[in-house]
Amino acid sequence: MGLEEADAKMVVATSHGDCQKLKNLVQQQDPTTILVVMASTKHASAEKKPPRASMHPLLAAAACRGNLQELKFLLLKREQTNDGLKPEFLKQAEAYNFTSDNTTSAIGAGSDVEQGGGIDDDAVPLVNGVTMEGDTVLHLVVTNGDAQNFLDYVDFIHGLEGGLLLLSKENHNGDTPLHCAARAARTKMVSRLIALAKYQGKVEQLLRKENKRKETALHEVVRIGDNHMVAELLRADGRLASFPEGNKHTSPLYLAINLGRAETAETLHDQSEKRFLSYSGPDGQNALHAAVLRGIKLHGRRIHE
Repeated sequence: MGLEEADAKMVVATSHGDCQKLKNLVQQQDPTTILVVMASTKHASAEKKPPRASMHPLLAAAACRGNLQELKFLLLKREQTNDGLKPEFLKQAEAYNFTSDNTTSAIGAGSDVEQGGGIDDDAVPLVNGVTMEGDTVLHLVVTNGDAQNFLDYVDFIHGLEGGLLLLSKENHNGDTPLHCAARAARTKMVSRLIALAKYQGKVEQLLRKENKRKETALHEVVRIGDNHMVAELLRADGRLASFPEGNKHTSPLYLAINLGRAETAETLHDQSEKRFLSYSGPDGQNALHAAVLRGIKLHGRRIHE
């Protein structure tokens, strides 16, 4: 059998819509047609999309208001009532298909919630939702208040199985709820978060967590100038002022001196455990350089290592 020369035809498919056309060509068994299937690179080259928010809007609103009753309405399939809930909230809940005997089907199912306390299985996915910034419900509630209703809200969330994970959960900036509470000057909330961490035996783990700026909650407290809160953090962890470790990042002591907060610098110096006080600063500087520039003295004498 001789070979017959023929011009070959190439057909390239780069999208799903071309699949049927290719199938038809294959069925024709045309020997002059070469089929080439290529993966589209359109999506691969596209810019990375911003993270999607997964927190339910009603939960976010309840957290910002510190409304524990609304939270329980959203989480409890049983034992929930409408008493005391505002009509506006109930209308919104109805719009999201929340009813008196079920939670919205859009939440999904979970299995990590402790049974027996009236908490529905659906509560875990709902509580674990995050905002576009990566904030959890705990980030929101600790930022917005530290009155008793906000403290009760935190206690309720912490009572869920997995609540400790939320306590140390970081947002997209690496901030834990403790970072946020300290930054917002929520003194009572900071105390409550420390107490909850102590209860779990993980207070040092929480206090020493650093965000993406290599700062702990102590840095936030130093920045807002709350000396009493600085002292409380150091009572909980006498080595906290030695973080971040190394000599390339800004220490709480350097920050205090650079901001001209002599009283705070003195508290850091006096209440930190011996040999567990970092003097480091950015760009090769340290607290001694900052003290000279600022003229900061401790107990009437210049700061010394």
